[in-house]
Amino acid sequence: MRHFNSHESLPSDDSSETPPASSFVPSTDLETVMQHFAEIKRRGLPYETAAARIELLQKILAQMRADSEGSSEVRASFQHELAIASLEHLNAERIQQVDIALGACEEALQFYTLAHYPSQYASVQVTLGNVYRERAVGIRRDDLERAIACYHEALRVSTLADSPYEYAQAHHGLGQTYQLRSEGARQDNLEQAITCCREALGVYTGETFLFEHASTLHTLGSAYVRRVAGERRANLEQAIECFRQAEAIFTREAFPREYAQGQHFLATAYSQRINGEQRDNLEQAITYYQQALQVYTLDALPFEFAGVQNNLCIVYWQRIAGERRDNLEQAIACGREGLRVSTLDSFPFRYAMLQNNLGAVYLIRVAGERRDNLEQTIVCYREAMRVWTLEAFPYQYAKAQNNLGEAYQHRLAGERHDNLEQAILCYREAMRVWTLEALPQDYAMVQRNLGATYQVRLEGERQANLNLAVAAHQESLRIYTLDAFPIEHRQVQLDCAETQALREDWEAAHSAYVAARRAEDLLVALGAGAAGRDAVLKEGRAAAIHDGFALTRLGKIEEAAVAIERGRASGLAQAIQFNMADPERINNPERRIRYRTTHQAFSAAQALLQASHPTETDENSQRQIMLERTATYREARAAFDAAIEEIRVAKDPPDFLRDTLDATMILRATESCGPGHALVYLAAAPWGGIAVAAFSAQPARSISSAFATLALPALTEEFVRALIETRLADSEYITGGFDCAQRGNVLELLQAWPGTTFRECAGALHAACLAKAHTGTIDAAAQLVLALPPLAPLIDQPLPALSEENSSLLASTLNHAVLRRELQHCQSVLNRTLLQPLIRWLHEAGVCSLTLVPCGRLAAFPFAGTLLPDGQTLGEIFPTSIAPSARALLHDRQIHSPRMGVYALGNPYPTRQNLHWGEAEAFTLAELGHRLERSADVRVQWQATRNWLIEALRTGLVVNASCHGIFDLRNFLRSRLILAHEEELTLADMLSDQVDLRGLRLLILSACQTAILDLQGARDEVRSLAAGMLQAGAAAILAALWSVDDRATYLLMVRFALEWFPHMHTEPPATALARSQQWLRTVTNSDLLLWQATLSPQPVSANDLAKGSEILADAHVAGNGGQLVAVRGRANRFDAVQAQEIVQFGAEELAPDDCPYADPYYWAGFQITGW
Repeated sequence: MRHFNSHESLPSDDSSETPPASSFVPSTDLETVMQHFAEIKRRGLPYETAAARIELLQKILAQMRADSEGSSEVRASFQHELAIASLEHLNAERIQQVDIALGACEEALQFYTLAHYPSQYASVQVTLGNVYRERAVGIRRDDLERAIACYHEALRVSTLADSPYEYAQAHHGLGQTYQLRSEGARQDNLEQAITCCREALGVYTGETFLFEHASTLHTLGSAYVRRVAGERRANLEQAIECFRQAEAIFTREAFPREYAQGQHFLATAYSQRINGEQRDNLEQAITYYQQALQVYTLDALPFEFAGVQNNLCIVYWQRIAGERRDNLEQAIACGREGLRVSTLDSFPFRYAMLQNNLGAVYLIRVAGERRDNLEQTIVCYREAMRVWTLEAFPYQYAKAQNNLGEAYQHRLAGERHDNLEQAILCYREAMRVWTLEALPQDYAMVQRNLGATYQVRLEGERQANLNLAVAAHQESLRIYTLDAFPIEHRQVQLDCAETQALREDWEAAHSAYVAARRAEDLLVALGAGAAGRDAVLKEGRAAAIHDGFALTRLGKIEEAAVAIERGRASGLAQAIQFNMADPERINNPERRIRYRTTHQAFSAAQALLQASHPTETDENSQRQIMLERTATYREARAAFDAAIEEIRVAKDPPDFLRDTLDATMILRATESCGPGHALVYLAAAPWGGIAVAAFSAQPARSISSAFATLALPALTEEFVRALIETRLADSEYITGGFDCAQRGNVLELLQAWPGTTFRECAGALHAACLAKAHTGTIDAAAQLVLALPPLAPLIDQPLPALSEENSSLLASTLNHAVLRRELQHCQSVLNRTLLQPLIRWLHEAGVCSLTLVPCGRLAAFPFAGTLLPDGQTLGEIFPTSIAPSARALLHDRQIHSPRMGVYALGNPYPTRQNLHWGEAEAFTLAELGHRLERSADVRVQWQATRNWLIEALRTGLVVNASCHGIFDLRNFLRSRLILAHEEELTLADMLSDQVDLRGLRLLILSACQTAILDLQGARDEVRSLAAGMLQAGAAAILAALWSVDDRATYLLMVRFALEWFPHMHTEPPATALARSQQWLRTVTNSDLLLWQATLSPQPVSANDLAKGSEILADAHVAGNGGQLVAVRGRANRFDAVQAQEIVQFGAEELAPDDCPYADPYYWAGFQITGW
């Protein structure tokens, strides 16, 4: 865990006021000069007039020295005024200004002695204390001790009774200085700072000294941000309250500099805040920093500008919203901006701070070579330690040692053994300063890091190291309690669980996972909307899966199933729970109205929160919109929660919205799919894989429902990760894997390599793979594309200069080549590792149908359509569906209006690519529904609108959408179906209850990418368009895992309709889909000609069906002229295999006995989600 410079990153508080020394100047001397001086001061705020005052005072003092005129008292008063003005002159030459102030104070004290001028002596001592405090920022710790001595010297004269204002001044200065003090115990210093601030506030009340009151509140708030004693959560809330009170006084109009300082303080507190959702707190912090920068510009206030840039570096490192890669690059940019001002020579302490923070960013940087980034991390920390020595800055020295330890822990260069030993040495060095008694929070941090290192240590005996790791975890948890530090508590519990699993102490591992889940539940409750929930859950490290694995090792199979289910699609489960809650069961009329009203308001706020932001707004405006929507959401959610709690307290009814997740519920979900059904969780853990099954009863064999488990030792997380993504060693470059093949972003990944043309990028990738003896499917596919003559005109053109059509052609051809290779590889490997033992096990159990709940990354693979050695697919052996969770199968079928009819939508206009076969599909499915004497309706082209589809989804029994679909890689909520007039139906719409699908038997999403999951976020939340439709209430969805060929999809969907429509009330759609896929992969060209002759639909209307019939007449052709193939959601692609056949053999027609769609690419991506 990195330790940012979060304490010293607070802005310096130099707002203490010294009484104007001009009050000590005799009115009979230099009266004209003093009038001029007073006029300058009236022109603006002190820092605005400081430069003019310094110029005047230096001229006067120089003249007095040259002429030997003026009394010593007058010179002393001018020297004091010069010291004050120099401190207030906020230019880039800060060190020189502080030195001028120091010299001026020393000159003034030569005359203002304690014996003869006690009041003036005390006033100059306060100013001198301020000077020494400013000198301490970047020079030496002794200056802070001198500052404290000066304030105490002033207090010898300025007592509360005789000089209350001056007494408060000195205490305010002490409150500022004790926060920065290195000498003594940090906790004691901060408590002393708080005491001093409160003492000052006893004089500086809001009624008598408004400015001073607000300034001291700033200082007190900063002390609470830094505070070690007490509860961290309460301290930060107290700090925010102080800053809020000051904000009411320091408005931007009246006090711009102090306003900016207050915004800076608020930002720092919010960046560390525990209350509320962390994602929102960080966005609020960025907003405050940006407001501070409106005043703190590089030209006007460079020192303060650099301070904000330092803190923005921290908060962008922490940021949850946005792209991680972009945030880290922004953090580096902010750090470098800060270093423009804070150089080693000018501001060494701030320089070290920025180097420390940049090191933490480079440690986890996504861009660039991982090895180089880690070496840069070490360079940054070493640079910080040039200033942060043990003698000068012990606290910061320990910080740098802790951070350096983490860099060595992850280092790739050098020997792994030596790096880990160096990391341990660094952590132990940090603990010389960061002790449990003096600095408990920092002690907990370094213990956490030490535990993580012992967990992987190579030196010494393995079991002894694991025992040391457990001891370190437990030490960390002494401070990181659930209530005080829920985020850290959760992460350390997960560390502990993983260590206990390595020790094979499965009971202890289970206990730690349960503790981590308690913290997770607390954090999820604070999250706002789907994005807020996912931000918390994606940091969960698959704890539910791992806990399930531990429980299977303990022989607790039912508990394992419940643990895994609890971690599956919690947002979906909650939505289903809300959908199944019938308000009519609430007897009290007023309570029932309150529930309905608050539920509607909550749904509306949720829809607004998850809606897209206006694209024309800048980042700051979008952030403000998000924060406003979040505030509205939280208010609506609080009201809805209060209404639910009222119902529960009144027990009206007693079981309303109660969580009933248990083993019985899982068995009930399995039983709902029929006798002989198995619901099987497939899970990969670091220590192996498991299948945990719930079997429904088999009355014919007198077998009751039960749970069972199957060990899959080769199915490790690392095994699955290697299938999902391959990278060039120690680099950010992705070279293959099923994820990029499925998403179709291969050309984008290729463009990450050096070069401007396809050939140049492909050449750079190929050379790197050869140099490292690395095999990647992107490399192989790119070399294939280079060899295709029809694409030769494109591969040497600059990629950005290609037309959209040509760029899409190139991308789709490359994607297709990668997908076919990855599909073949993954299906082969998963067949051996997972499916063969699973099928044998299920056969032995007498299973006749199957629902798989693939966990984590396993959900990306097309299990039902995987070809087995005997030529069958899994779906043909057992009718197979996919489900996000068991609870997803338990829709209440009673709560909906009667549904009927088949509704179909196809080829919405305008479109970048006509889906003629999608249009034909819509007409054909509607006609087949009409033949079965069911109501049917169809909309295509400009009539295929969003409103029509939403209404069809609300009333239809079966709905088909043959259109483009997009899975958004950057924002899963923006995944969408593209409809007429460029309208969209997004995943956010599904998750916001804007579409009611309750009672819908089947939704056919034959658009591409409609079943693809968000694997970058909270994987087990199962974010996909198909899962979103389940959440909206549909019983089952037929959807695609990748971009699909338009014609092949038409053939498959029509065959499916022929197979299933006549039996939809007696047969699950998974059974018909398996038969349809088997037909498509075995059908020959001659079969298609005969099949087409018997299928041509009768007109729904003569004009409408004419469009579809024109397309159907060409159904037997395997490719558009053997060249271009339409891909839904993409563009045309060049079919490389067909092109090679044409070039090599000059074939004009494919052989009649060929099976044009035998490749799994055409059909294996379609699966049933639900049942």
